[in-house]
Amino acid sequence: MVNPRTIKMGKPHTSWRTAGFSRQACREAISKVRLLTDAMLLGEKLNKMFGQGPKCQCTYPVENRFHVLLDCPLYEDIREFCISRMVHLLTVQHPKIKEIDVRQRKPLLYLLLDPTWFRKDIGCMGHEIPNILSEVDADILEGYSRKFCYQLYRRRWQILEENESGSETEDEDEDVFSLHDTTEDSSTIEDSSDSDA
Repeated sequence: MVNPRTIKMGKPHTSWRTAGFSRQACREAISKVRLLTDAMLLGEKLNKMFGQGPKCQCTYPVENRFHVLLDCPLYEDIREFCISRMVHLLTVQHPKIKEIDVRQRKPLLYLLLDPTWFRKDIGCMGHEIPNILSEVDADILEGYSRKFCYQLYRRRWQILEENESGSETEDEDEDVFSLHDTTEDSSTIEDSSDSDA
């Protein structure tokens, strides 16, 4: 799912280039890259490596990145919040793009994993993805994508911890689960309404 046209010797991928230098920004980038490269240890991968059951915590038969990113009901609130922000940016900046077109599975998956597929200069044709974004717009979407992937990772970790202990655990870092969390470093672009909070 990585856009091959963004991979150049000596140049970091957009996920790293647009991340800040704080610990929080690094955590977000690591989570994002693990999902982007299919290196996150989800049920399907754990089953192949260690013989553990591939079942998702929501009881879906196979937990893989496509299920987690697009379908799993355990992350519905996080997903909808992030997608609505990303789709809003696309449709406002490019009125010819219809929300229904962006919310189809394939474009949505590419948007969530690597928004550079939508860029005018390096986007690839033939993927049902319009090449409409400037580099700046793609970088803003990358920031949303990074935060989304990190929140998925943290929510999944919390669910696994609760299931392992058999009871709900107190999370010391409750802000991580806030959809309106603005604890990112100042180099990340946020909505003006978020930065005023």
